[in-house]
Amino acid sequence: MTGLGALFAALIIVGLFRRALFPWVLALSAAFPYSAAVTIAGNSIIPFHMVAAIACALLFFEAPEERSGAARPGLPALLLFLGWSLFITVTGPFLFAGEPVLNPRTGIDLAVRAQEPLQYTISMFAQAGYLILTVGGVLYLARRQFSLWLAMLPFAVATGLGALNWAMVSVGLTWPSWFFDTSHNVIYSHRMRGGVFNEPSQFGGFAVAAVALFAVAAVLTRGWSRGVLVGLAALAALNIVNSEAGTALGGLAIILAIGAATALWRLVAAGRGAPLIVFGAGGVALVMLLAGDTVLSWGEKILGGKIGSASMEVRSSSDAFSLELLWQTWGLGVGLGANRPSSFATMLVSCVGVLGTVAFVVMIFQLVARARLHPLGAAPIWGLLAFLAAKAVSLPDLATPGMWILIAACAQIAWALPTSSPEITTPDRALARPENGTSDGLERHLPDLAEEVGADPYAGIGRGRRRPGGDLPYEASVRRDRAALRRNPGE
Repeated sequence: MTGLGALFAALIIVGLFRRALFPWVLALSAAFPYSAAVTIAGNSIIPFHMVAAIACALLFFEAPEERSGAARPGLPALLLFLGWSLFITVTGPFLFAGEPVLNPRTGIDLAVRAQEPLQYTISMFAQAGYLILTVGGVLYLARRQFSLWLAMLPFAVATGLGALNWAMVSVGLTWPSWFFDTSHNVIYSHRMRGGVFNEPSQFGGFAVAAVALFAVAAVLTRGWSRGVLVGLAALAALNIVNSEAGTALGGLAIILAIGAATALWRLVAAGRGAPLIVFGAGGVALVMLLAGDTVLSWGEKILGGKIGSASMEVRSSSDAFSLELLWQTWGLGVGLGANRPSSFATMLVSCVGVLGTVAFVVMIFQLVARARLHPLGAAPIWGLLAFLAAKAVSLPDLATPGMWILIAACAQIAWALPTSSPEITTPDRALARPENGTSDGLERHLPDLAEEVGADPYAGIGRGRRRPGGDLPYEASVRRDRAALRRNPGE
């Protein structure tokens, strides 16, 4: 057991005695995705999976919090994804023995130059075990009511450590890599990589998700919370710049394009979002006016180093090889941990085949479609989409803790809403009145909650307790909405 593992072992004990703290321990562990907690038979287990193992056990000993009448969108697809992934991992090497694959343990450059025959390996069974633990952790969190500050905790911690790593290196101080660089499963690069990540691309991709998560949350909240979130978004943006990773640049471009298209669609289809478009366009214009040359120089430096480089050729070859592998395996895949290309998408289709990939996509779509009905769903949704955008460029790992924490947050929101819940687009529109012309149809079910709910939808970390400032956590408002809908079933 490493020093970090001992720290989380102590936190697990505290969480078991103070059960309300255990979800926070699980979320915190996601901030260290490339550090070992304990090593067994040459395979390092990260803190997230160590804590998730306890969460899986608690699933059988703790009753889920009551959510009568609530749907579970995405759950069947998640279970199908888990079941098929385990099935093809067990049977794939038997069905397609000897098929050339990219060995995850050798590094992508060597794996592309010298493929190895498909066979059962420790890595495959380890990846299957990690997926079981990950899904168990997601279900543990999704069945409980928690503040969205919990979902932002690992991103805040890792973002802060990444910025601290850059500051220490900049002034000539030594980063305590002996405490973080302890996993036998990864290769640690020597470029600026954020301290708790193994390479700049992982650091940059995580930072893209963090920027989206914090920026959207800052738009939805007010007061001191907004100041904290703006500061975290600024640190995450600094981490993107410092990573100098093509993954960060590509992921950022994709999520900005998706965001712009979504904003324009909402404006054209529903006449909403004009202030946000003006604010966003003004912000981009201001950045380009004040630091346009620096931004363009940063982008040109990354693109110039990637386009036509040996690294890009190797990664493109790995993705093309994996698509061919999908064809060679009749669309079934070769199993988790058997093939590791550059992109998350090609990893999915080559390892779990068409069925597994479709199940994963359906799960994400259903969770996002349902969670967007509540204003608090926006932040984890955009954080998750940004993470997936970066992973589509060059982050193939499936068991990425940060991604699954965001999936759990989306599931928690989606599953907390009543089955017949109408759309609530913003906190203000949720409290709208017919006489002011902004009615969504929900306001007639609700009492005047303006003073009770407060201005900050992210306020409160205790379930069902009022903070000194008068704000209530998100879960309390959802329970009231659900109760109001049950009292008025004909509305």
